[in-house]
Amino acid sequence: MKNIYGLDTRSIAVFRIALSCFIALEFALRVLGNFAEVYSPETGMLGNCFAEGFTEYYKGASHIFSIRSDYAMKAFVCSIIAAMGLLAIGVYPRLMAFTGSVLLSLFFNRYPLLYFGWEMYASVMLFWLVLLPSRSLLLGKGVGAEAKNPLVFALLFQIGIIYFYNGISKNGELWMSGNAVESFISDAGKSRAAAAWLLQKPLLTTVLTYFTLLVEVGIMVLLFLPFQNKKLRYAVCFLIFSLHWGIDIFVDVGNFKYVATAVSLLLLPGDVWDIIQKKITVPLWLKKRKLPQYFNRSGLQIPTNIEKVLAVSVCLFILFANLSQTASSMTNDRVKQVVEALHLHKFFAKMNHNALPQYSFFTQYWHLYSPDPPRETGWMQVEFVTENNDTLAVLNGKQQTEDQNYSAPQRNLFSYLLLKKGRNQKDKIAEKCLLLREIKLWNKTQKVKIQSAQLVIYSRIYEPEKWKNKPLPGFSRITYKAIDINYKR
Repeated sequence: MKNIYGLDTRSIAVFRIALSCFIALEFALRVLGNFAEVYSPETGMLGNCFAEGFTEYYKGASHIFSIRSDYAMKAFVCSIIAAMGLLAIGVYPRLMAFTGSVLLSLFFNRYPLLYFGWEMYASVMLFWLVLLPSRSLLLGKGVGAEAKNPLVFALLFQIGIIYFYNGISKNGELWMSGNAVESFISDAGKSRAAAAWLLQKPLLTTVLTYFTLLVEVGIMVLLFLPFQNKKLRYAVCFLIFSLHWGIDIFVDVGNFKYVATAVSLLLLPGDVWDIIQKKITVPLWLKKRKLPQYFNRSGLQIPTNIEKVLAVSVCLFILFANLSQTASSMTNDRVKQVVEALHLHKFFAKMNHNALPQYSFFTQYWHLYSPDPPRETGWMQVEFVTENNDTLAVLNGKQQTEDQNYSAPQRNLFSYLLLKKGRNQKDKIAEKCLLLREIKLWNKTQKVKIQSAQLVIYSRIYEPEKWKNKPLPGFSRITYKAIDINYKR
């Protein structure tokens, strides 16, 4: 086993650089770029109003919820960017990886309704850098070596289980009948221009549906086949890369593709870097120059026996966490049915799932579009009925024009609220705070008074038997909640 399942230290270093740079850019561009409208405690969509309501109903919430000022939140975001920057260049990489994991977990728990998947993927993979040896590629010091300890085996198991568990949980009617891809790309909020072309190719969408299942289950098999494992590793890299970027051609599912690219680089055999190094000439003075002591600090020198116990424990915990959250989820897929048939759900029901951060290594939940993609697609938005009896769609306290697009975090929130429809207190708090925010911003900048404010759903239900050989139907407008505005005191 030790001679088969290894990772090249240069691949680990490139993975570390790619993942940390992506996270740093995400926070610098998207979070700070949408700060006032989305992330600001004072003016954002999930600001102090949401934080106060959340901590009232969900005791033991992360301390990040107590940050009430824009200045403090921006400082917190900048600390994440700084940690990722230091991790990228190799300054105490394991310490920076651990610091970044904690900071990301706190941040994603502060804004849980804005995210739906890639954040967990990034957080989980970032945490593994705490356990892996990581050399710096600065100053021409990227000399290759194979990391072949038991924790590397556990990391490969982690990567495989992400896709394998996703694959086996996609066992609903739409996946089994070959209609899942067609249903998924019909979501107007996420589909790209190429989706319209693909919708006209029912045979191709069926092939892609089954191909997706085959790839997700097959990645685990290919990772652990001992025969020609190095060559199979190239196939795994290609499948992970092409799966995510192939999906992105038709549908915008966020930043999965960037994290997946980093994971593909992690799995590359050392032969790739040998070829690249032969073609790159490093100046002699650069080769001889010594790095500062804080680079390449390995730390965490764990005895081999303890490594083995830790690796087995981690693999068992990953399985336990997946099955535990399957048992507690609202889905009714066949994996959950097996758990219930074995009476394991009674054991899992006793566990306190709220004790672990939602977005971290400690949480394993990969039921993306399982057991089926949502049949209902669309979005939720705020509309006002003014004193002139005009009904206006509003966003950030202003009338929304036809060419005004939501930002990605806003779109995620409105799609989430549509699908959840106030299932729990967290969703109800978000709906209330969204309405109150729009009313406040409108009254601050507009002269026309509001008679009533309402949450409106624009919904479309996927019905393949009715759609066959017909154009896509429009969205139905449904008034979900409405409140009267009383200006008399």
